[in-house]
Amino acid sequence: MNGKTGGFNRFPWSNMKNKDYSFMPEAITRSDISDVSSAIKLRKFKISDLDQILKIEKSSFSVSYAYSKERFKSLYKAHSNDFIVAEKKSKVIGYIIAYNKRGFLDFDSIAVGKNYRGMGLGSRLMNFVLESFKNRGFKKASLEVNTANKRAMFFYKKIGFQIKKTLKRFYKDGTSAYRMEKFI
Repeated sequence: MNGKTGGFNRFPWSNMKNKDYSFMPEAITRSDISDVSSAIKLRKFKISDLDQILKIEKSSFSVSYAYSKERFKSLYKAHSNDFIVAEKKSKVIGYIIAYNKRGFLDFDSIAVGKNYRGMGLGSRLMNFVLESFKNRGFKKASLEVNTANKRAMFFYKKIGFQIKKTLKRFYKDGTSAYRMEKFI
């Protein structure tokens, strides 16, 4: 992208207000399998979502890795158009934060509520962002994942990411991460 925006919408979610970005997943929760009328909507994060996001964060990451309220506020301030939530019946059930970092699509964080895991919502969030940034002219996406987080590595590999580099002592606690990349 290299700073060029000609012809591309720099903020693809800025027009989401009146558009319907909902989809009908195969199954949301075991109790909702037959409830075909319940859609999940993807939309921009609002500051009023923060408490629900923090609950998802705490159920998804250990204390040493979970983002704080201040970190989420800072990400929202810096990347308000790139912070997307998945919502079902006014309840936030997942989120993703990804943005332009030196010409690459960089995935900062993704999490799905405990009761909604393993049902394709994470993949849908990732694919939504990948497609949006591809439409903006981005060619490559990257992310970092803890070398011990086998489940996340499997998830990212399933979407097409490949390990490119080991980042020694990447996290505050001294653990390492893999940098994973994907052409989009």
